[in-house]
Amino acid sequence: MTSGCAEETERFDDDDRAEKAAEVVSVGDVVELDDAMGTALAEYDGRIVEWKLEGTSRGPRYQFDIRADGDSEDVEVSVDAVSGEFLGCDD
Repeated sequence: MTSGCAEETERFDDDDRAEKAAEVVSVGDVVELDDAMGTALAEYDGRIVEWKLEGTSRGPRYQFDIRADGDSEDVEVSVDAVSGEFLGCDD
């Protein structure tokens, strides 16, 4: 029996390789997690409920989901993982 869904594929080319290589994070090159957390919490007061370190086309960054006391929504705060500088917030 075959399913009614067709699988769509695409070749992995040099542009794809370059894009993925730019997303690789070398842990030895990033600021300490505690320092990045301090930067994030200095910009947005609350409690960190989730975090991740990810590679982006602009370099590695920490992303923290912070929830202020009494709020039900998180705010995403980004910190440059190499320089430790605050990058911005997203609701």
